[in-house]
Amino acid sequence: MGGQTGESMNLNELANNLEMAEEEFLEIIELFLDTSTSDLNHLQSAAEKGEALKAAKAAHSIKGAAMNLGLTEIYELAKKTEEEARDYHLDEASQLARAIKEKLNGIAEGLEGSKRQTANTRE
Repeated sequence: MGGQTGESMNLNELANNLEMAEEEFLEIIELFLDTSTSDLNHLQSAAEKGEALKAAKAAHSIKGAAMNLGLTEIYELAKKTEEEARDYHLDEASQLARAIKEKLNGIAEGLEGSKRQTANTRE
């Protein structure tokens, strides 16, 4: 999988790796953020209720989407979260979910920066 270095990862570089126009990729990233945030909410809710398989399913969804977009750090965290949930280690899964949320927040900041940069180049 392609490399992302911390949350300073370059969305343009990821778009190029996937052979996509940056604008199209930014739209997909925005959808990923929305969907993953929803999945994280489901994961946290399931973990609080002791529903390990539902938590694992939510983590699995994040893992697959992150892998497809080249977001390796989120992929690895989601993979570990899924494993912990499947093993009924829901406290650990919840901690990992918080780490995923931090990564998503970093991507959201990068997305906003990319949108501003794109808007500025059009002016």
